[in-house]
Amino acid sequence: MTINPSQQVIGVVAENSAEYINAVISHINGGGVAVTLRSQTDSERIDAVNVTEVIVPGRATGWVDLDSYQYSVADSISQVLFTSGTEGEPKGILLSNRALSETTTRLISAMEMDSSIKEYLGVPAYYSFGFGRCRVVSQVGGQLYLPVNGFNLLELSEMVAREEINAFSAVPTLVRLILAERRLFAKHGERILWIEIGSQYMSSEEKMQLKILFPR
Repeated sequence: MTINPSQQVIGVVAENSAEYINAVISHINGGGVAVTLRSQTDSERIDAVNVTEVIVPGRATGWVDLDSYQYSVADSISQVLFTSGTEGEPKGILLSNRALSETTTRLISAMEMDSSIKEYLGVPAYYSFGFGRCRVVSQVGGQLYLPVNGFNLLELSEMVAREEINAFSAVPTLVRLILAERRLFAKHGERILWIEIGSQYMSSEEKMQLKILFPR
């Protein structure tokens, strides 16, 4: 796959914020290519994919007024992400509109999601995992909450207790924090209806503990 010369390629500086999410969604919906940058002067990535404009998003967090992600079966490139660089230099990954859309619909179907979802996004929105959650919540018409300073165990438990959220997404490292402090959720675990976990291995024992803590 290659980027079509007719497509506008914009760079969006990685920021776990409402503005980052909506800038990427809006540009993808318009048929362009969104490239995640490390900074406004990330010349390596800017030059690699011929970025013509750089957006520095604001840092608004909390409840996000999400732009609606639009499903597309086009095979054109929609997003360029970069690997974490655990083996050498980070590598650019070209993602098509079809790939993003089909992943979105499979997640919605498998998780039986609907517009009642109110999700605490425990992973950065500029990661593939995090942006995937933004797309699915947007497409079903749900609500998304971005923690001000990243994942906060006490904040999460308090929002569950107040019934402000009924879903969360997290990596196994964060899930293990939840299990270690399960007393914070013991009285309200049934209020969580959706969880997505990604990125790392989790043992079957850990998964069973999570199912017991959040039975629904």
